[in-house]
Amino acid sequence: MGPAFDRPGAAREVCDAAYRGGLLTETAGPHDEVAKVLPPLTVADGQLEQGRGMLDEAVVSGPADGHSRLERARTRPVTHAPGL
Repeated sequence: MGPAFDRPGAAREVCDAAYRGGLLTETAGPHDEVAKVLPPLTVADGQLEQGRGMLDEAVVSGPADGHSRLERARTRPVTHAPGL
């Protein structure tokens, strides 16, 4: 599960930024438009919140070269599993 982006390449930029911040993600979807989060099978609430913060930061920071910033308004809502 994770955010889907309309702009081509945006999910890859988010995944790269998340990795630099210490969060494991990968692209998914038929056009690699989703930045999929890969949490452990068991995770404490505090760790879950920390991971969400890291993903938020990756969305805001975008690519390492700083030539473009991802727009939150261009993302579709994050899909959360029940109970998370």
